[in-house]
Amino acid sequence: MIDELSHRFTLPTDKDLDDFESGVDEVDEYFRTRQWFNVGKNEASPPTYTFLDEHETRVGYAAVAFKNNPHPNDDSPEKAKYLVIFVAGVDREFQGALHPDTGNTYATMIFETLTRFAEEKALRRAISVGKE
Repeated sequence: MIDELSHRFTLPTDKDLDDFESGVDEVDEYFRTRQWFNVGKNEASPPTYTFLDEHETRVGYAAVAFKNNPHPNDDSPEKAKYLVIFVAGVDREFQGALHPDTGNTYATMIFETLTRFAEEKALRRAISVGKE
């Protein structure tokens, strides 16, 4: 029994990108044409992740990055690191489907993983600040 999807860093050579179909043309085009990959720098910008089920079947993709953004409180001059989700998509096969172990949709599971990315980054920062 699993409670989360696995994920891996997506490379532009990933053949699964070629047939990705979320049903949203702009999303499909973004991932299929590797718009997230900066050829000049030879790096993903923003970093893009493939989400996989327990059988290593592709469930979807997300292009995300941590960015310094103003706090939601407009009066604050401070900036904080936020996880910015540029584009995310769930393969049609998994849209609306419930994971048999969790009972959650696969889209929910992708966003739960992204939430953990942000929480882990915040925790690492808090630990780092605490050591100074």
